[in-house]
Amino acid sequence: TFSRGGFLALVAVAVALLWKLARQSRWVIPLVAPALILLFVVFAPGGYRTRLATTGDDSSMARFDDLKRSLFITSRHPFLGVGIDNYILFSNANKASHNSYTQVASEMGFAAAVIYILFIVAPFKGLRKIEQRSSKVKSERRFYYASVALQASLVGFMVASFFASVAFLWYIYYLVAYAVCMRRIYDSAIERDGAMVPSLNTGSPSAI
Repeated sequence: TFSRGGFLALVAVAVALLWKLARQSRWVIPLVAPALILLFVVFAPGGYRTRLATTGDDSSMARFDDLKRSLFITSRHPFLGVGIDNYILFSNANKASHNSYTQVASEMGFAAAVIYILFIVAPFKGLRKIEQRSSKVKSERRFYYASVALQASLVGFMVASFFASVAFLWYIYYLVAYAVCMRRIYDSAIERDGAMVPSLNTGSPSAI
C-alpha cells in the first residue's frame, strides 16, 4: 500500500530486533540500521520511494488536520468521548482520526486512552523477564526468541497505530493475548522442569 506509517513501523521493528538480538554488539546498531534502511529504500519500487519522500501532500495534510481535530474533540468531551465510531461525525472531512490513541481518547474519553496505552505497554514487563531469564539457558532459547518477537511486534503496532484508526480491531488484542499466554506457558514449563529435578535429600523429584 506504500504506507509511510507502515514503513516507520517496519523500521521500529527492525531496530527493536537488532537491539534485543545483538546484545553483545549493540554498538554496531547505529551503523547497521541506517545501512539497512538505505538498502531498503534503494531497492524498493520507485513509486514507494516517491511516496516516502512526500510529507506535505493532500493525504498527509488531511491526516494532520484530523489529528488536531481529534485532540480538540477530546478536549471538549474528556470524560466519555463522543461514542465508539462516532468521531467521523465530528471530523472536518467526514473521515476517521487516523490515530488509534486519539481515536480512543476522542470516542471514549481521556481515561480510556490511558487504560488503552497501559494495556499495550503492560505485557513488556513479563516479556522482558522471560527474555532475561531464558537468554543464557540453551533449553529455553525458544522462549527467548518468542519473547523478543512479541516485544518487537508490540513496538511495531505502537508505531503503526499512530497513523491508523485500528484501536477497535483485533490486532493488538491478539498480541497482548499472546504475551499473556507466553507468560503462562513459560511459568508452567519452569514449574514442570523444576519438579523433575531430584531432591538433594530424598533423591525423588522435588515439588516446586
